[in-house]
Amino acid sequence: MITSVRLPGRCLTRSAKPGPPREPPPKPPSASQAPSWRPWLIPVAIMITLLVVLGRIAPSRQGASLSYSEFLGKVGAGQVKTVVVP
Repeated sequence: MITSVRLPGRCLTRSAKPGPPREPPPKPPSASQAPSWRPWLIPVAIMITLLVVLGRIAPSRQGASLSYSEFLGKVGAGQVKTVVVP
């Protein structure tokens, strides 16, 4: 004699047929190639960082500090070639 065992939450019938085959999951949109500038992003960032750091470390060229009357005296004596006003 064959007896059936009832599982909780399942309904077993003899007339049940499998449903239609499952469709494959939708594919995500195809990722296009990375932008052509992306490989240059890290090297450019490193270069900018180095320029900023080295710019702060490098000694700045500073000329002699003169009072205005000393400056006029040197100009009159022909000792001044160029003047840079910051």
